Amino acid sequence: MYLLDTSVISAIVNSASPRHAEAIAFRDLHAGQEQRLFVCVISLAEMYFGLGLVQGRTPPPAAADLDVLRMRIAVAAQLSVPLEVTPHVSREQGLLRAKWAWKCSPNKAAMGKLKGAAPEQWSDDWPATALQVTENDIWIAAVALTHDIALVTLDKDFQKLAQADPQLQVIQL
Repeated sequence: MYLLDTSVISAIVNSASPRHAEAIAFRDLHAGQEQRLFVCVISLAEMYFGLGLVQGRTPPPAAADLDVLRMRIAVAAQLSVPLEVTPHVSREQGLLRAKWAWKCSPNKAAMGKLKGAAPEQWSDDWPATALQVTENDIWIAAVALTHDIALVTLDKDFQKLAQADPQLQVIQL
């Protein structure tokens, strides 16, 4: 079973993408038997974020262009029943984020505040810029870990997270 990252989903639903044929080939190779390909609600959220940004542009985009984006999101949502964020996923996300923090900046991780802010507030000291991995990518990886499925991506960021947690199976297209 495979969880498709947003980069792969975008390539599948956008025929103009330079990686479209590669993403379609992967989808076709693994589809058709039992449900083997999954998307994550976080990926759909990323797509809706992009749509919202385009909708707010001045001058406004053409209605036909917005319809194309909406159609791509609808097709993405139809690839599978989206896997959701659950309490189990939140646990995996927090632990994976901490493992990556230790991997990328062990000195900073060792300097956690012992007085003042509670440990659950320390995440403010670790924004995506410090971790060099987006928060959404950590969530998507946590979904893959929770369901024990391979994460398929066109991005290299997930390789970093796999260094922090060898349980994370990453397939780089």
